[in-house]
Amino acid sequence: MFVAPWLLGLLVLPLALVIAYAIRQRRRSAYAVQFTNLDLLDEIAPDSPGWRRHLPAAALVLALTVLVVGLARPTREVEVPVEASTVVLALDVSISMDASDVEPRRLEAAQQAAYRFLDQVPDQVRVGLVSFAETAVANVAPTEDRSTIRSAIERLQLRPGTAIGEAILTAVDLIQADLAALQAEQTDPEENPATIVVLSDGDTTAGRPDAVGVEAAQEADIAVSTISFGTREGIIVFQGQIVPVPANGEALQRIADETGGRFFDAESAEALTEVFETLGVAVGVRTEQVEVVVPFMVAALILGTAAAVMSLIWFSRLP
Repeated sequence: MFVAPWLLGLLVLPLALVIAYAIRQRRRSAYAVQFTNLDLLDEIAPDSPGWRRHLPAAALVLALTVLVVGLARPTREVEVPVEASTVVLALDVSISMDASDVEPRRLEAAQQAAYRFLDQVPDQVRVGLVSFAETAVANVAPTEDRSTIRSAIERLQLRPGTAIGEAILTAVDLIQADLAALQAEQTDPEENPATIVVLSDGDTTAGRPDAVGVEAAQEADIAVSTISFGTREGIIVFQGQIVPVPANGEALQRIADETGGRFFDAESAEALTEVFETLGVAVGVRTEQVEVVVPFMVAALILGTAAAVMSLIWFSRLP
């Protein structure tokens, strides 16, 4: 594509040069045929440049062609990250998050990683918090006040059950309410992309199925990125008994795949921190047209210079 495609009409200029050059070469050939004393012609011009004589002209015409294309301002498609204006963290606070396979324990490691996530998110991004176990709780509506979010994360308490579907539904409701409020305040409403980040160590055992939450996110056009946290060796002591609580990311990966989000598997506190750093606030990519004029200008300059150099070396004149 071109920003100024009408300038491509200037391609008639190098085309005219090609035609003029061809006509001139035909006349030279005709003159050579009329010169019947070939032995004398060889003595006058013993070192005919042959095909080399056409190279400067070809380079010059090509330079002009590339220059015209560059003037038309060509573009190419590039993928540009789309950053969210609203992010809702949905953190699992089920009993299994008490496992110590991630030191000091899963929940505390998740809290520390969430704090660091808040540090890196741009100030203008609104962040909300949902915690979930057997039910989902909207702890904080999306806000730019990081201290409020930090305090809510610090107060999280473990509860039985895991309701990932309910967490997604609650997060979608928070985002839709927040975006509606933002658009009501804007005199010229603009797009306000949003995303949900779900961190869990297991599968849904309570509340509505994950598919219901996925459907709501799809209808709202909200990407859900998911993080499976913990190892398969995790255990907890519950009511005096040792209970295995292996991390299982299969359901979380399906959620991410079906909503256009990204899936991460973190088996340590360090890995979880890296995940949050990688995740940032990008919710996807959009395709934009970017001008690529400079390469054409450089190519035209190189070709024009090459034409001049060849002409000077072989014929001691400029083309």
